[in-house]
Amino acid sequence: MPWASIVNKQVKGKILSKRINVRMEHIKHSKSRDSFLNQVKENDQKKEGAKEDIWIQLKHQPVPPREAHFVRTNGKEPELLEPSPYEFMAYCTNK
Repeated sequence: MPWASIVNKQVKGKILSKRINVRMEHIKHSKSRDSFLNQVKENDQKKEGAKEDIWIQLKHQPVPPREAHFVRTNGKEPELLEPSPYEFMAYCTNK
């Protein structure tokens, strides 16, 4: 049994709504909400496990930048790179 779905399609400068029929076997749930639901479950577990006096971070934290480190050159001298000078080249196509 086909299901009707409305999809937005860009045609030139306009966005038109288009109705397409899709078979049930080809429909799958979006996985974008799964990470949010997992975060909610983890937050609930943290709340239950925490004591009343302890503050717990429940907000999503972005990945921090990498720590500073030294780059080993293994005895080779670092090479200094500079931009090449701008060269204006005119081509004549009318011959």
